[in-house]
Amino acid sequence: NRVKKYFQNEEMVSYECEACGYTGKLSIWSGRLKLNWRVDWPAKWALYTTTCEPAGKDHSVKGGAYDTGNELCQAVYGYEGPVKVPYEWLRLGDQDMGTSKGHIFTPKKFLEIADPKIYRTIILRTNPTKHITFRVEEIPQYYDYYERMENLYYDLEYGEESEEIESFKYLFPLTQVTDVPKT
Repeated sequence: NRVKKYFQNEEMVSYECEACGYTGKLSIWSGRLKLNWRVDWPAKWALYTTTCEPAGKDHSVKGGAYDTGNELCQAVYGYEGPVKVPYEWLRLGDQDMGTSKGHIFTPKKFLEIADPKIYRTIILRTNPTKHITFRVEEIPQYYDYYERMENLYYDLEYGEESEEIESFKYLFPLTQVTDVPKT
């Protein structure tokens, strides 16, 4: 469906189904309207005062969705907008994930087989300029990596490289879904 006209006094829109030609009218407060994604993104940034927006490299190119969204955010909502954090493609095994290719593995699906902290660990441990490869068969290794980070955070294990320890102490709290446990 596509909105055709906005009736400000009535707070209604008229719309038309481009497939069958059906037309109708709907209150803007019905909860059944959705902004176009290019407008939706900056609206949510302003609404939730988003400070950081990771986005795929295709959205992060000069003049891409992030740049135009940020311009809208500032011009329409008076909000500075979030810091852009471009990232590479996500890969499932040896294939790029993408809805257009029908090759997807959603966070919801991931959470059926592993904890949220492991999902966060995989994302956070990867340099944003490198693709993230997720392999179901490597879930035990992801848990091992998380446990090492947890042990270093709580000083239960000592690493040889202070840079690694520093990195883990910074990243570990970010992997938590709730507050960081005291012990």
